[in-house]
Amino acid sequence: MSDDLISRQAAIDILLKKLIQNGDMYLAADAPKWVGSLPTVFNKGNAIKELKQNRDIAEAEYKVAGEYGDDGNFLLGKVMAYDIAMAIVEKGGIE
Repeated sequence: MSDDLISRQAAIDILLKKLIQNGDMYLAADAPKWVGSLPTVFNKGNAIKELKQNRDIAEAEYKVAGEYGDDGNFLLGKVMAYDIAMAIVEKGGIE
């Protein structure tokens, strides 16, 4: 099995559907709690926070580079890459 990120709600929906089809109403009542108790492997808020911190560092480096006569294009590219990465994480990578 892969470590793909999945929606907890989608997992709950599938589990409930199967349990209800099988008449396991007692188990179906606890299904959301079981799925909700699973540990997360990805925290969207923490990921965005770390990306923002790195973006802010790259932006500060870009500003300093300009003061020393460097055009800073590489650093501006880093800032833009962090902006793109934050946007992808924010939307969940789903088209």
